[in-house]
Amino acid sequence: MTSAPVRIAGILLAAGASRRFGAANKLLSEIDGAPLIRRSAEALISTQALAPLVVVVRPGADDVRAALAGLPVLFAVNADADEGIASSIRTGLRSIEDDARAVLIAQADMPNLTARSIAALATAFVARAGNAIVAPRGPSGRIGTPIIWPASDRPHLAALTGDTGARPLVQARRDAIVTVDVSDDAAFADIDTPADLAAWRQTQGLADDD
Repeated sequence: MTSAPVRIAGILLAAGASRRFGAANKLLSEIDGAPLIRRSAEALISTQALAPLVVVVRPGADDVRAALAGLPVLFAVNADADEGIASSIRTGLRSIEDDARAVLIAQADMPNLTARSIAALATAFVARAGNAIVAPRGPSGRIGTPIIWPASDRPHLAALTGDTGARPLVQARRDAIVTVDVSDDAAFADIDTPADLAAWRQTQGLADDD
């Protein structure tokens, strides 16, 4: 008899206010022909390692929903989005069934997120019988995101508060984290400001067309 596959649920955090980006929503910025939010979601979906993928959005985020039209995602509305990232994590967790062995939490504003990197994390998690915290580690030793959290850590994630996300939990559990090495710390780059976006496009040899 073959064992059932390990089910990893995904949470894509897309409920930020994008205040540092100005009037525009950074998640709708075009990244190589697609909105940043769609690029992130497609990277997660294409690994076929996550079921379901829950996208946490702010109330009234019709533009973000439209950017993801046609993709097999579930939406969870965070009515408390202004409280910070932790509230979005809690909202996403409430949308995931209890039988998920793990949850992968990803930020939607990371343009270097790839299906290959997500698949490497999922493979490492499965190889450890689905009982490990798995995170990417850059050459500098920095622990980045996304991170896979086993079901046993769901209560700790649900207890998070503030706008630092799971960082306090990462620091507290660092000795228990299994790391997957990535070749460049730039894999953890996120887009917070128009200058961040322009700099990223420059590194990729893309025109700054916003």
